[in-house]
This record gives sequence, C-alpha cells and structure tokens, in this order.
Amino acid sequence: MKGEDVVSRKEECRVLIVDDDHILCSTISQYLSKEGITTIVASDGQRALQLFAEVKPDIVVADLRMPVMDGLTFLESIKKNGSATPVIITTGNPDMTSAIRALQDGAYDYLLKPLHLPVFVQKIRKAFETSRLSRENTVLSEIVSLYNITSKLAATHNVDALLDVIFRYGLELTGAPCGAIYQRGSGDMGELVYARQRGTSLLYRESPDAEAVRCSIAERVFASGKSLIIEEGKVKPAVDLHHACNRIHALMAVPLNVAGRTIGVFTVERDGTLPLFSTLDFNRIEIIASQAGIALSNADLYLSLNKKLEALKLISTFSEQISGRMDKYELLRLLFEKVSEHCAVDVTGFLLAQQRRYEFCYWACGSIDEVEVWNVCRSAIERFNEKMPHKISERRVSLKLLVRQQKTNGRVIMPLSFRHFVPVEGEDGRLGVFFAGASMKRPEHGESEPLIAGLVNQIRIALVNAQLYNAMKENYLKTIRALAAAVDAKDNYTRGHSEKVMMMAEELAREMEGCDDRHIAAIRDAALLHDIGKIGIPGHILNKPGPLSFEEFDGVMKKHSMMGANIVKEVPFLNELYLLILHHHEHYDGSGYPQGLKGDDIPIGARILHVADAFDAMTSDRPYRSSLGHKEAIRRIAADSGKHFDPAVVGVFLRVARRKGIIE
Repeated sequence: MKGEDVVSRKEECRVLIVDDDHILCSTISQYLSKEGITTIVASDGQRALQLFAEVKPDIVVADLRMPVMDGLTFLESIKKNGSATPVIITTGNPDMTSAIRALQDGAYDYLLKPLHLPVFVQKIRKAFETSRLSRENTVLSEIVSLYNITSKLAATHNVDALLDVIFRYGLELTGAPCGAIYQRGSGDMGELVYARQRGTSLLYRESPDAEAVRCSIAERVFASGKSLIIEEGKVKPAVDLHHACNRIHALMAVPLNVAGRTIGVFTVERDGTLPLFSTLDFNRIEIIASQAGIALSNADLYLSLNKKLEALKLISTFSEQISGRMDKYELLRLLFEKVSEHCAVDVTGFLLAQQRRYEFCYWACGSIDEVEVWNVCRSAIERFNEKMPHKISERRVSLKLLVRQQKTNGRVIMPLSFRHFVPVEGEDGRLGVFFAGASMKRPEHGESEPLIAGLVNQIRIALVNAQLYNAMKENYLKTIRALAAAVDAKDNYTRGHSEKVMMMAEELAREMEGCDDRHIAAIRDAALLHDIGKIGIPGHILNKPGPLSFEEFDGVMKKHSMMGANIVKEVPFLNELYLLILHHHEHYDGSGYPQGLKGDDIPIGARILHVADAFDAMTSDRPYRSSLGHKEAIRRIAADSGKHFDPAVVGVFLRVARRKGIIE
C-alpha cells in the first residue's frame, strides 16, 4: 500500500479501514476481498473523514491510536454529524478507560489486536446487518417525513420548493449520484427540459448522442405515462430506444402523473461502480413520484382551502373573543343576558333582518303582555325604516321568545316607561335594531346607554362574522362536495358512491344509540368525503380491470384513507372527520388498516362508515367483478359480524335493510 489510500468497490458491503499500519491494512483488505467485502483504506482519521463523506461506507474499522487524528476523535466527529454507521474500534494497547469511552461515544464494538480474521469477518457481517436494518428504518422515516413535507409544500402552493424536496429525497433514498426531473417547455408541444438536474453520467459525458439518448428515454416515459428501467443495457419493459442506451448501467425513469396526465419525468442513474437498483429502490422512486403528482394535483385545492381557512380562523377567533358562539340566536341570548345582568332593564329585544323575513327576538324578566311587545316591535320597525330604503311592514315580522320567562313571585311587567333603541347596521346596512326597556325609568338608565351601545356593537361584529362564517362554510362544503364528486368521477365504476354511502351511513347513525345530531352530521360529512384520498391514487390503479397486485393495494391503494384524513385534518369545519376517514377501513377484529385498531378502539362513526361503504361496494359493479346483489352483500356483512364489522352496527344495518324492503 505504501501510504496510498486505496478505494475498491465490488460489493454493496463497503468497509472503511482507518489504520496507519499499512501491512495490517493490506492483510485485512485481501482477506475481506476474498470474503466478498469491499474495502476503503485511510491512513489517518483526517483522511478517513473525507472518504467517509465521499463513499458513505456501511462499516468503519478505526485504530485507537493514529497520527493527525486518533480513532476516538474520528468517532466523535462522525457521530456528531448524526451518522448511524457502525464503528468498530481496534487497539493493540488496550485499557479500560479507552474502551469505556469508545462505547459511550457510540462505538459498535471494541476489538483487540492482533485480529482473529474469521471472528473479525463475523463482526463485520453482523455490523453490516445492523447497518442494513438501520438504513431500512431510516428509509421508512424518510418516506413518512416526505408525506408531511409534500403536504406542507402543497399547502403553500410553492411548486419550486416541492420539486426541490422531491428531487433531493429521490436521489438520497435511491442512492443515485445522477438524476433529473424533466418538464415540458413553453407550450404543450415544447420539448422536455431540465426542471432539476444533478450530476452527469458517463454516457452523457462520452456520447455525442447524449441529448438524443436523454430524449429517447424521457420522451418515451412522458408519452406512455409508465415507468422504465434499464439494467446493464436491457430495457424493462422492452421498448425501442436509442442504440446508445445499451451502454447504461442502471437507470430508472418514472412519470410524474397528475389526474391521469403526465406533467414530467423523474430519472435516477448509477454508473458501473455502483450496484444495480433494487426493487426497494424502484418502490421508493415510485412513491416519491406519486407524492409529487399528488402534491401538484392538489396545489390549486390547497391554495383555495388555505384562503378559506385563514378567513375562517380569523372569524372563529374573533367570535370566540366576543362570545365563543356563531349561532345568531345564541349570540342574541348572550346579549340579552349580559344587558339584563349589568343594566336595570326588564325587557330586551332585537329586530333581526333575515333574507325574506324579519324576527323580533325578545327576553323578559317576567310576564309581559304581547300587545306591549308588539308596540315595542313597531317602534323598532320605525327605527329600521328610517335607515333602510326598503320599508318593512308588521305583517313580515314574527315574534320569537329566545329565553324562557324568569318569573319572580309572579311578577308582571307593567307598561314600559324607559325605551332605548340602537340601530345595528351590517355590511349591506340590513341587520336590525336592538331594544332595551324597563317599566320604571331610573337615573342609572342614562349611564347604561353607552354600555348597551358597546355590548350591541360587539354583537354586531359577531353577527356580521357569523353571516360571513356561514356563507364561507356553505361555499366550502360545496367545494368539498365537488371534490367528492371528482373522486367518484375518477373511478368509472363508483360514480355516486360517496353520495350513496353518505345516505346509508346517516340512516345507520340515526338508528344507533348514543349518536346525537352532532355525531350524525359528522358521520354524514365523513361518509361523503371518506374516499377523498383517492384523488391522489393513479387512475390506472383505480380502474384496473382485475384484482390489484400486492404492491398496488398495499403500497398505493391502502394509503387513500391516510391521505384523505390529512386533507381534512387542518380544516376547522372538518377536523372532527379526521379519525372517521382515517379508520373507515379498520376491522372489528383488528385485521384492518391503517393502524390495525380493534373493537371499541375504532371510532363508532368509522365502524358505521365501514358497513355502509362495504355494502355499496359489494352492490356496485367494479372493474374486477359485477355487483353481488343486495342479498349476497347482506349475507356477507352478516357473516363477517364480529370479524370485519361491529356486531351492533350490523344489527342496526339489518334492521334498516328490513325496513327499506331490501330483505324480508
């Protein structure tokens, strides 16, 4: 060796040996090479740090004492950077202190020289297995992180930032030094151009046909919308490409699909110094490309949702500062109680302008003659007509007692001698008139008027916000319904599926004990949106004319419940639907997904959705089978009671089915 650093790569297991004993390094390298293990040798810790960053070895064997940088300092340096690579410390002069320090600093093992090479190889293989498992766990963590990152990037509608993340993770997770993302240039017929690019393969550097090769691969994938792999010059699936492609060692090219339309191509490549891509590598790049397509396709949706969310959060926060309520009658009730608590009044009222009618909502501390109420109402109408060009008449006004009368020893409110009116204008001028009255006029009434005006002004703001909130909610729900329809439309065999599941789930929820109106409404909305995550599932999987493969079902389709749940998670209107959508494919016996929940650990709404969803799925035509019919679907649901389905929900389902005449 003579002090020169030697790097050789033959196998995937790569060991970095750090030792200034060149004879020992040569002996170890030769022995490990015979065992099929690649070695990279450095004569000191400083050089080892450079090689560690360049070649990313699977295992490091470092001598304790070396010039420039010793083994412990080297160990501290790489562990400080968060590396999980196993490090074996060796020494010919052992002492307990250094051994303890090495293990405390994260060393994988501590070996004494002279090394017994067969045992040393066993240590290497065990450390390599540990490293492999660590890498796989890291990959899983990176994929989970990628889901979160792409969601955040999509929420900001920052496509450039999204492409940066997708490209970086794609290269890191596949271990590819070269890669590129291609997109169409200006116009639909423009050529494919680099959107992101790193490294240049040997083929592109040496071949005069580099651009032709690039276009041959990228254009093929872009046109077909299907992935392509090249291994040692062999193309899978077999297609005609440029003749120079037979010189490519390892390349994967996957399409970036958006709603069935290809918008780009992602390629990663390794040269002959690295091994071929594995199946796991292909799955990784496919998942990343899928996430890129999902995020891009949802960019407009996220932008729209976030605009509405910000407005609704402001409205909700402002309303909570005032009263924490958004219901107009609840707001008026709180106003009446507050005015009555702090002001000496017997009657409070509010002439509330609706779209086509008007209400005079009032509260009284005792019995009051309705004629007196109408007299007050007429005075409020006069104040309203003074402000509004469109006059209203008494015939268009109805009385509404908001709070039950609080009688004190049968107290009867005498004709009112104190009357105070406060006109309340909304955004369009139409909101109403507030009234406060008392049977006796007191000196403190004049002092109360500013307080009343201040309280009424706060309620005015709350009522305006409530109107905006309700209008925004309606528009938002219309958008969500359109999304649900878009998901159904994407799957040719499940059109109207969400609506039918919604109706069935609502019927079941109304029959279940313990489901109040709020839970029923949540179940209804969750049923409508339960498959919204399928907006990110490729169309060729949704409409596949046959059973899905394990990879298609387990790797793609099963993720739709998680993706759908994440879409609604941060939406104030819909965050209570998160668990229902997330768990609507859990089985009662714990065999479902995504978390394998069991029994009562599954939210009752999700258990109801599961039955309604299964019934409609079984009674609908699918790409891989025809409808089973109502009787067979019901028989299967009953047979799986206690297994896939909650027995209590199944019982209610059978009762509803009998009532609807589906079964006798």
